[in-house]
Amino acid sequence: MKAPQPSSRGLSPAYFTADREVATAILELETFIQDNPGWSISDITDQQGHQYVDLVMEGGGMLGIALVGYVYALEKAGIRFLRLGGTSAGSINALLMAAAGPRDEASTDWIIRQLANKNFYDFVDGDIDAKRFIADLFARAKTRLGNGPGAWLRNRVDLAKLGPAACK
Repeated sequence: MKAPQPSSRGLSPAYFTADREVATAILELETFIQDNPGWSISDITDQQGHQYVDLVMEGGGMLGIALVGYVYALEKAGIRFLRLGGTSAGSINALLMAAAGPRDEASTDWIIRQLANKNFYDFVDGDIDAKRFIADLFARAKTRLGNGPGAWLRNRVDLAKLGPAACK
């Protein structure tokens, strides 16, 4: 399945959730659950068959956004959360999950919609000098690297896959 491309109106949750790797992982998870009808991680369930656990998430700065993907997979597995907690980025994700709606409903679709078009530069903290420094780093990286640091990092990963000879 090919991931949808961003539209002129911005990104949609499907841009992330329909990604081939994400869709494959979710399909594998759903297949595992279907093939193992007695699979259980909790003795607390509801009428829809959701299992309930407590969830505490760690911090991690911007990498903490990956927690949304982790929770997305858990929700697809039919897991819901009784109590939420976390530190730093984990507490932000816990807050968003609590704000998304009742605990028996999946929260990640709403969270992904909120984050899909968020300018993550807004999360840079510090005084105005620190923000200008970060903005200048990204501006220089984009000028020097073409499409920005993301393209440069993807290129580095691609070169690593090809081996040392490709890096010359």
